Amino acid sequence: VEVLINEVVPTEEADKGILEEGKMFRMEVPFALQLERFKIDGQISQIIQIPEFFGVPSEIAVEDMRELSRPLIKYIERLTYEVTEIAFDEPGFALNFE
Repeated sequence: VEVLINEVVPTEEADKGILEEGKMFRMEVPFALQLERFKIDGQISQIIQIPEFFGVPSEIAVEDMRELSRPLIKYIERLTYEVTEIAFDEPGFALNFE
């Protein structure tokens, strides 16, 4: 699974004080899965703030990146299950990126 991370800053001057608590990042997970009966692709993202972290993305430990991206991965798994359950009118396809 590829996880992209880019620093973001608030656009309003009044909101920039929040950066004193830690930097903010946009995490993105592009995905493309070709399976036997279907193909699913897209990109999902979220904005996160890492309290008391003021470095650059490359300084984030691999284990921390896994933990931070896990909600996005779980969402892709859930979305795939629910869409295939509706599309095929049978139990959905369960992905597991563990």
